[in-house]
Amino acid sequence: EVLPKSLAEERTNGKGRHEPNVFPILPSPEGRVDILKMMYNPIYMLKSLLGGELALKIGGGCACCLISVAFIACSIMFGPMFEILLQSTFGVLPSFLWHYILIGIVLSTV
Repeated sequence: EVLPKSLAEERTNGKGRHEPNVFPILPSPEGRVDILKMMYNPIYMLKSLLGGELALKIGGGCACCLISVAFIACSIMFGPMFEILLQSTFGVLPSFLWHYILIGIVLSTV
């Protein structure tokens, strides 16, 4: 706003948003991205750059992929150990009991 010099001297104000911030009152900006927070929080960075909805979709996809990879890695690492454990535990049972055990497992999950 353009003012006469006498009125401008009467209504002193700071530069920008510095004090005194009265004529006119300048509010702090909203919706700015915090650069420091983006450096150490990748979820905040995704939400800031892509928006909330798209970041949620991408984050969910990444979580599904990571869970799948972790499951496959655990299956590869611990699968032989479980096989040995099952053979040593149930190896003493006669073969006809396996049918009853498998039917019981299937029925208990249903």
